[in-house]
Amino acid sequence: MLPLFLLIVFEIIEFGIIMSAQQLMTTSACDACRRAVVNGSNTRGIRDSAREFLATNVTHNKESIEVDVLIDRDEAENELENAIPGDIVTIEVRIPASKICSLPFSAFASYTLRGVCTMVHE
Repeated sequence: MLPLFLLIVFEIIEFGIIMSAQQLMTTSACDACRRAVVNGSNTRGIRDSAREFLATNVTHNKESIEVDVLIDRDEAENELENAIPGDIVTIEVRIPASKICSLPFSAFASYTLRGVCTMVHE
């Protein structure tokens, strides 16, 4: 009975860690998007700053963090340097939950956490 109880307690704690990471990912995406929609921003700088924020606050493994910059206009080629006022800019960040989970047998390890934010370029 005790092992089952401990498993449930640890999974509840793990769930809290995952929820906190999810919130930080959304915060990171929104922060990066705010900076991306201002003239003079560049794609590499936005990706690097989002990765740095997540590496500091969520996981120390920068290689596992994926950051996508998407612009709705095809001519922009998803590069902020080519964006013009009125373009819709979307920032998406993803981290496999297995890079965040502290338990090797976590029920959440197969998920990918995702944060997305969309704004109009100024």
